[in-house]
Parts: sequence; C-alpha cells; structure tokens
Amino acid sequence: MKRKITLIALMCMLALCMLLTSCADDSSKKDASFVSLDINPSIELTLDENNKVTSVYAANEDARILLYGEEGIIGKDIEEAMEIITQLSLDMGFINEDNKVIGTSVTSSNEEWATKVKEKVDSSISATAKESGFSITVSGEYAYSLLRQLEAYKAEYPDDEAIQSLTPEKFKLALSASENGDITLEAAITMDDKALVEKINEVHKEIELFATDAYNKAKSDALALYDEMSGVLLDGVYTEFYLKNLFAHPTTCWYGATYQLYKTSARGFNSIANALEFVENMEKYPLNDVQIDGVMVALGMDENEKVQLQDADGNITVESVYAYADKRFKNTPASAELEAMKTELDNTLDSIESAVKEEIIEAIKDYKPYIDDTVESASAAVNAILGTLPPAIKTVLEEQMAEFESVVNELSDALNTDKLSSERLRDCA
Repeated sequence: MKRKITLIALMCMLALCMLLTSCADDSSKKDASFVSLDINPSIELTLDENNKVTSVYAANEDARILLYGEEGIIGKDIEEAMEIITQLSLDMGFINEDNKVIGTSVTSSNEEWATKVKEKVDSSISATAKESGFSITVSGEYAYSLLRQLEAYKAEYPDDEAIQSLTPEKFKLALSASENGDITLEAAITMDDKALVEKINEVHKEIELFATDAYNKAKSDALALYDEMSGVLLDGVYTEFYLKNLFAHPTTCWYGATYQLYKTSARGFNSIANALEFVENMEKYPLNDVQIDGVMVALGMDENEKVQLQDADGNITVESVYAYADKRFKNTPASAELEAMKTELDNTLDSIESAVKEEIIEAIKDYKPYIDDTVESASAAVNAILGTLPPAIKTVLEEQMAEFESVVNELSDALNTDKLSSERLRDCA
C-alpha cells in the first residue's frame, strides 16, 4: 500500500514538473513583435511580449487620414487593435468591394510566436469585416512596391552577401527601423530581429503620427537652423576658452582643437543631411505628362481613371502610383495578364526613376559648397593653433587631421561619383 502511495506521489510530481516545464516553455516563446498591415492604408505596430500595442505608425498618407484623432490603439491587446483599425477602414471606405484583400505580416525573434500572433491578427480582421457583411481575404504576400524596392536595393549591391540574402520581411523591418535617420539602412540590416523591433518602437514614438510631409520638412528645417545656430555659439564658447588657455594648458587646447574639428564638421554634415532627405525623396516628385501617360498605358487606364493615381494634393507621383498599384495588384487574381502588366509597369517606373535620379543628383551637387565650407571652417579652427602645440601633442593632432581628411576625401569622391546621400553624410557625422 505504501509503495502504491509513493508511486502515485511520484507520478503526480512528474506530471507537475511537466506542467511547469510546459508553462515555462510557453512563456519563453513570448517576445516583442512587429505587425505590418497593407490595407492601403499601410500601418505598422509594435507589440510587447503580452501582445499589447506599444506603438502605432501611419506609413503612408491614407494611413494618416485613417488614424487621425484615433488615440485609443496604444495599450490595447492586438486583437482589439485590429478590430479598431478594421472598423475604421470599413467606415471610411478603405475596405470596399474593390479592395477586399488585406496584407499582413508579423515578425518576431521567435518564429513560432510570430505565427501565433499572425493568427490572432488575421482572425480578428476577418471577424470584424464579416460582422459588417464583408468577406475579405487576408494575404501574407508583400506589396508590389516593397518587393520592387528590395529588388532595386539588391541590384545596387550585387556583391554584398548580407543584402543579397535579405528577405522581404527583414527588409521591411530594416526600412522601418531606419525611418527617422538615427541609423542607416545598411546598419539596420545587420541587426537581429529583436533589436530591430525595439528600434522601430523607439522610432514610432519619435515621429508625429499625423504629421504631413510639409510639416515634417518645416520642422526639420527649423530644428536644423536652431541646432546649427545654438551649436555654433556653443562651439565658439569652447573655442574661445581653449584659445585663452592655450599656453597655460596645452593639453586642454588639444582637446579643444579636436572637439572643434569633429563637432563643427558633424553639425554641418547633419544639417546638410537633413536638407538632402527631402531632395532625394524621389517618390514624392510630381511626374510630368509624358511620364503619367506611360504609367496609364502600362496599367491599361483611360483618361477618366487618371484621378485614381492622384494623391491628396492632386499630384501624381511615384509614391501615389505605388499606392494605386499595390491596391490593384493585391486585389487582382494571379494570371499571365497580371504579370505582364507588372512587367510593363516595372519598365515604365525604371525609366521614370532613372530620370528623377538624374534631377536629384544635380540638386545634390548644389550642396557641395556647403560641404566645402563645413570642412574648411573645421580645418581652419585646428590650423590656427596647430603650430603652437608641443611636438608630442602636435603629432597626435596631425594623425587625427589625417583621419579627418580621409573622411572628407571620401565625401568628395562620393559627390563626384553621384553616391552622396543623407545616409552617407550621417555616417560621416
């Protein structure tokens, strides 16, 4: 009898251990997630390990319209958040008889957990639409515009193994993480998924949800001017102090010279990068009549349908063409005709983007004098005191000057080979 009780007790303990282990395993699988919705509107969300929304971001103009004034999504469970977004899309006509395919993707450092979260996302969207009488299709396919952007990015770096192995999922994460310019796209693709989700969460919180492009540009220009003016004044205070103490504290002077060299240059490069971000955003350039006609021919559209290509300002841009194509292609059944249309649009957009890039390259060249001035002012600050330093300190400073000049030469080469960009300037900064 005693042996029987002991055996039962052991079995109970074993069952308890298995249960606890199972619970521990389930808990360890939880992780922060990144959710992307392509309704057109395009919306991005980050979730904590408990599937609560920690940030929401309107990734295009339609999404800014959809989410305007909606402040109740953050903190919600993902299923409730999907109900809110889906119902808003229905109420505002973004989900309709011509747009009933919703693209969704979920990324997490744990694939199994991501799959579970995606099931919640998809089922919540479908259930909410069904209650309103809409039978929608939830698709895991990525948007035409994203796949095209990834293809172009790979073509730009044919010998980079990391870039060539990029999946649309990873590329989408990296794009979102580099949205505000804190890190470059090249840096983002080297990060793991968990770090990228954390970065995206930070980025979303820094970007005003409802800010228009005009607002963002005005704000960037204002901040750049403020940072530059206050920064130059601050740099001047440090420089004046170091010069006054040149002979009494030569080591301090060396610090001052180094500070002036790097800080002034970094400030100038960042200011120019802020301006370049808007110059090089070719997707927002209005197309001319010939380019618009080419797009309409590729998409088989007549003059009466032209308005469907326009953005909220009445312009037709590469971005507005992508928005239309993303919606049309995902709602069109796969066929040889659809693939032929995509190919023709690809060729048309290749030609348009090539022409726009030429315009951007010419515009970027206008910034060369500013880059030269930034470099010259930084160099002058150092050269003014270089000859008065003790030999040991002078040697170190000359080494740093050589390093600095190497970076400057890289920038000059980039400018002359049409490779200068805001990302490259921020790297140098």
